Parts: sequence; C-alpha cells; structure tokens
Amino acid sequence: MMSIKDEYEKSKQWNVKVLLMNVFHIQRKVEDKKWRIRDTANYFEVSMGLVSENLKLAKQIKVLKKCSNREEALRKIR
Repeated sequence: MMSIKDEYEKSKQWNVKVLLMNVFHIQRKVEDKKWRIRDTANYFEVSMGLVSENLKLAKQIKVLKKCSNREEALRKIR
C-alpha cells in the first residue's frame, strides 16, 4: 500500500498533488493540534511556500479545475 507521500510523488496532475497534500495536512491537524505547515513541508520534503500555495489552491479547487497547470491556477487566485 502506497503512502500519501508516494501517491503525491507519483502523480503527474497538479490538482491531484494539491488535494493529496491538503488531505494529509488536514488529517494531521485533526490528530495533532500542534501540526503546522512546516511539518507538512518536512513530510513531503518541499518548501513551506509550496505547502502554503497548495493549501490555498485546494480551497479554490472547484473554480480552478479547468486550469491546465499549477501556474495558471496560482495566477487565477492572485
């Protein structure tokens, strides 16, 4: 069975990556009230900025579903 991190790394679709990271982050926050963006960044071995952007994208995912890539989606939410 693959971990969320494995699924994240395997995925080629920006929106799937965003949602996987978001689900993981929310789940961990529910389990541990002290869980922070830094902890999610450490788990996925990415920057805190990337995690922060992904969490923002996840909140708008329905509006952004037609975007062809992450950069286009980020432009729409800025």
